[in-house]
Amino acid sequence: MTTRRNFLQKTAAGAAGVPIANLLALEAWAAEAKITEDDPMAVALGYVHDATTADRGDNTTADCTNCFQYAATEDDWGTCNIFPGKLVAGPGWCKVWVAKQ
Repeated sequence: MTTRRNFLQKTAAGAAGVPIANLLALEAWAAEAKITEDDPMAVALGYVHDATTADRGDNTTADCTNCFQYAATEDDWGTCNIFPGKLVAGPGWCKVWVAKQ
């Protein structure tokens, strides 16, 4: 027999798991999204998909593939610590570029 106390405990435990499940689903979905050049964060950091179109100063070999923040995942796209939940183009560039050690 289910008591009121047991029912409330199980309901509370199940309800507590809903936000976590939503975050996990959102994270998995967001990781698939490729960043656009008009994304507000991309604009603020001067991100472009093609580094050859950016003003990179003296370092003309800089692009996402040789940045400390970048990790390749698939087809010239990868994750970046600067743009969480988004994929950035390997041949891209932004103002936060740091050489891999």
